[in-house]
Amino acid sequence: MNKIIIALLTVVCAVFGINAIRHDIRFQDIDKFLISSEKFKQQIENGKTDTILVDVRTIEEYLDGHIGGAILIDFNKADFKKKIDTLDKEKVYYIYCRSGGRSGNSRILMNEIGIKEVYDLQGGILAWKAMKYPVKKGAK
Repeated sequence: MNKIIIALLTVVCAVFGINAIRHDIRFQDIDKFLISSEKFKQQIENGKTDTILVDVRTIEEYLDGHIGGAILIDFNKADFKKKIDTLDKEKVYYIYCRSGGRSGNSRILMNEIGIKEVYDLQGGILAWKAMKYPVKKGAK
């Protein structure tokens, strides 16, 4: 019985240790991938053809106001991971949500499927609007 408990504790410790290492790797370059509204605007305006802007909010939020040129891939939809898996992994992505939570999680998932360059708008569209940057209402 003691051997079983020790084995289970060993497995649990190993799992938590691996997740802690993955967490450190994901967030070691946070300053590089989490960028201000000013830098985000500059980057998408000067973006090359390999740059794609992605809004990960709901359709209702998108229609209420989005950054021009953004495509919608709703983070809350069941097919989110399937949709991002079809994206070109060689392109550069600029993503945003309302305040930064969904886009932060999206960036992690995009990195996990092999997309290396995913830049996240710090503070989301709320920060964008606070700078009085333009938004488009309705569909593209």
